[in-house]
Amino acid sequence: NQASWWQSKYDKDHNKFKVVLRILLAQDGEIITITPFPEKAYASDPIYQRFIDSAVQAVSKASPLQHLPDKSKYDLWKEIELTFTAEGAY
Repeated sequence: NQASWWQSKYDKDHNKFKVVLRILLAQDGEIITITPFPEKAYASDPIYQRFIDSAVQAVSKASPLQHLPDKSKYDLWKEIELTFTAEGAY
């Protein structure tokens, strides 16, 4: 369930959080690296750091990813980006 990865108990400003995660995958779907690209506007907010950590942890728990495209097309999907918001991921 996408909605359960982050439970915001904070004020409405924290519902605007967003982070992009760049994920490098092995051919078997194992996650090799997760690199967050945080928004500078919230960089000093400790709650935002917990938000980023929660997104990274959610992706890490999904490793290895399943149902990936054919391995012959690995160069096309070996690096993906996911955007996480306080409302979900896309």
